[in-house]
Amino acid sequence: MNQLSSLSKTILASSLFLFGGCVVHISPSVASVEREQQLSLAAQPITQLAIDSAAGELTIVGENREDILLNATIVTVNEDDPFTLTLTANNNKAVLIAKNDSSTGMQFYNGESPHIDVELRVPARLLLDIEDSSGNISIKNMSNGIVIQDGSGNIDIDGGLSLEIEDGSGNINAENIQGQVSIDDGSGNIELSHVAGTLIIEDESGDIHIADIKGDTVINDGSGNISLSNLSGSAVIDDESGDLSVSKVQGKVSIEDGSGNIDVEHVAQAVVINDQSGNIDVNHIDATVTIKDGSGHIRVNDSKGLTVIESGSGGLSIDNINGPVKLDN
Repeated sequence: MNQLSSLSKTILASSLFLFGGCVVHISPSVASVEREQQLSLAAQPITQLAIDSAAGELTIVGENREDILLNATIVTVNEDDPFTLTLTANNNKAVLIAKNDSSTGMQFYNGESPHIDVELRVPARLLLDIEDSSGNISIKNMSNGIVIQDGSGNIDIDGGLSLEIEDGSGNINAENIQGQVSIDDGSGNIELSHVAGTLIIEDESGDIHIADIKGDTVINDGSGNISLSNLSGSAVIDDESGDLSVSKVQGKVSIEDGSGNIDVEHVAQAVVINDQSGNIDVNHIDATVTIKDGSGHIRVNDSKGLTVIESGSGGLSIDNINGPVKLDN
């Protein structure tokens, strides 16, 4: 009995040590108190909208208007719980802050937690600079640049002059961007289409689907499948794991791959593949193909030349090569 008592004291002391200096709030309540609030701001001479948002949905619609109209739904646990919702102007910049002012320390809720859902109707010409901690983001019909720093939640973009995203987790879907797109992503799927400029993606995990890119495409990927199609520029891909499919590319294709199958077809310029493991299937290339392979089957059909530096382990099949063929090892 004394041994059990001593053990209990040890566990209690360890727990107190682990949580020392950390206040833990455990609330059995659900955030169910809901209220609506509307704000507006004249948009002249404003050229930029900066948003600092905590938990909640964020929806932005670009329109032909000269004011900023905000509709917010504030959800708290109690009627008197504090929150911050302000829309102010500072020279040519509008600043929106939307946050629940929670107490310090860790907090747990039995169900829905406090949040502020924000819907904005803004002049489409504004530059957007968004810092968001959690919650989905939806933006459409903007004609200027968009910069997003996001913690978690899905991001959906339709329209914009340029797009820059730094994201922790959540899916990203963007289309109809008139300039460069740059994405630094932790986890979640990425789907992009109809980008008029260069596309740069740094991704840790999640599938990537890309289509209809006018500029060059550069992808550095950790894990997940990648699909690219209808690229007017070149494609440079550094992929650690996951299957890779590339089709209908007007420029060069360069692939550095760790593991996973590779399928490349209908490329107008040279294809270079450095692969450690996985099958390689290359078809209908209007230029030369160069392959260095660790393991896996290789099949090449219809190219203007072929060089296989190392074929590693696995079968090799070639057909319709209309140019010099060099096979090492």
